[in-house]
Amino acid sequence: MTKTGKIIRVVGAAIIQDGQVLCLQRGQQMSLAGLWEFPGGKLEAGETEAQALAREIKEELTLDIEVGDWVTTAEHAYEFATIQLAVYKAKILSGSLTLLEHQASRWVQPQDLMSLEWAPVDIPAAQLLAKKAPPYRHKQDKGDQDPVLVAFILMSAEIYKVIMLMHVAVDEINQGLQLIG
Repeated sequence: MTKTGKIIRVVGAAIIQDGQVLCLQRGQQMSLAGLWEFPGGKLEAGETEAQALAREIKEELTLDIEVGDWVTTAEHAYEFATIQLAVYKAKILSGSLTLLEHQASRWVQPQDLMSLEWAPVDIPAAQLLAKKAPPYRHKQDKGDQDPVLVAFILMSAEIYKVIMLMHVAVDEINQGLQLIG
């Protein structure tokens, strides 16, 4: 756990185009400057992960995206907070890539993803995409996916949501206890 005990939920997009994945290098004004990451940001109150991701990509890169399959959720305890990152595959619908916060962008072949120096919380998604990176597939396009695997992934996502709700409830209880005591 961090010194602050603060947990920040964020989302990231593995934007795939022509078989390559968009990777962004954090700017010098940002924490973890110079490290690579999947673009995205914090969830706002009342947003779904997909809504937050679409909003963040529009704000950071001036791109409209379609959010696809969930890749993974990872957590890393930094000095300033614990970051919980959910990464989804995405594709560009419209717009022109404009870097408003990052210092560099690079389109990378999946097998070359691990050649970049990643922010720690982004590493699990990069590793998964490097091992097996099928083309972008919209959530509703199940195609030839194994139905057992699909059921397992959906069940895992639901379990994760329940765990996150439990974290929020525990945080609210702890805040209430602090007010009382």
